[in-house]
Amino acid sequence: MEPPYSSPFAPAFLNLPPEILKQHIIPHITAKADIKSFRSVCKAWKDILLLPDCFVNTQALSDGDDVRKVILAFRSITVNKVKSQERLSALLDALCAESCKLEDLELRSCVLKDDTTRILSRLVSTTPSLRSLSLTATRLGLTQASILGEGANNLKIISLSKLSHTVLTAILPRIAASSKSLTDLFLNTCDLSGKSGIELANLIANSSAISYISADTGSVDEAAANVLKDALTQNETLSQLTVSPHMTPKVFKVFLQGLLHSKSIKSFTCNSTTIRFDDPDVLSAICDLLEK
Repeated sequence: MEPPYSSPFAPAFLNLPPEILKQHIIPHITAKADIKSFRSVCKAWKDILLLPDCFVNTQALSDGDDVRKVILAFRSITVNKVKSQERLSALLDALCAESCKLEDLELRSCVLKDDTTRILSRLVSTTPSLRSLSLTATRLGLTQASILGEGANNLKIISLSKLSHTVLTAILPRIAASSKSLTDLFLNTCDLSGKSGIELANLIANSSAISYISADTGSVDEAAANVLKDALTQNETLSQLTVSPHMTPKVFKVFLQGLLHSKSIKSFTCNSTTIRFDDPDVLSAICDLLEK
């Protein structure tokens, strides 16, 4: 017989919007009774789940368990600061189920090693519904970066924000080679100087789908800017670009030269200021600036 439900959260679940559930309720669900009651919420709110650490364990994720059913029902999952490879592997392996409806997966400040990365790569490459992967501030080595990059063929949105320069240098060419459907790329707080900037330029030049890139609060040097300028003139799909406000005036001018000759760019954002390239007055002002 089902034990009586005594959680303080109780039926109030059903009257709460998803953002409140995510921030104030889900992180506190630990008891079995809570989890079973929470299943009824999933029928109404299948949008965002911020997965608390207590859910990420091999026992809870065993086949047929209530927690597993809850997780597989969600379209968007964020996993925060899970360092245990056993726990993370168990979660990712559970998500590889055919019944998984996952569309967006964020691994925020997690740690990925070889075996876990291979499971994640399998999940990414074999889950038709998955369109977005975020690895923001996640720790992975060059081998793991290569494995993930090669498995990203079906993704439309990828976030590599706060990853190291060496990891970016390894993962960007793999993504460029494997992902033909990538539309949105986030590289916020990344070092795009030197080789990583060159790899980004190669991705832009050869992509037939990319439409938005955000590289805010990062760094770009003159060498990378010159290669990116040429890539911008070659690309025919990129319409929006956001870059670091910390560029030198010389680097900023190089970017403007590339954007001015771009076939598709519509807006360029730097230091929270957006320049519209479909405005004749703006184009005239840019031309005057570049002549100085």
